[in-house]
Amino acid sequence: MGFNPRLHPYSQSWSFDGDPAADATFNIFRFPAQGKVLAVYACNDAAIATVTNTLAINLVSRGTSGTATAATIAAFAATSTWAADVPRTGTLTAANQRITTSGTWLACHYDETGTGTWTRLTLQIDYIVGAYEDS
Repeated sequence: MGFNPRLHPYSQSWSFDGDPAADATFNIFRFPAQGKVLAVYACNDAAIATVTNTLAINLVSRGTSGTATAATIAAFAATSTWAADVPRTGTLTAANQRITTSGTWLACHYDETGTGTWTRLTLQIDYIVGAYEDS
């Protein structure tokens, strides 16, 4: 059995070091072909305690225009404490993790409820292109 590049997973990561100072949704990645998001991870270098602050990060799809209404692909709940330098795994929304249209834009949605904010946050996605079958 040989290597099948259509089923090869890829990873892409982004680092953010500035506070948007309010809720924000910004495009970060354009799918080159149909595909599927396999997993989403995030890590912040400072603790954000749930009792005093909340911070929600979502990976969303914004369609091929990059401006469509955001559809959640993965979420990091605001009700969970962000421990310093402890990686977290996002909860995938199965219905939206398939990217069936080439050129679909993914965006990071930052929801600053309360006074929570990232300091230096890293977001990573694992994905495949060219195939999106469940396995």
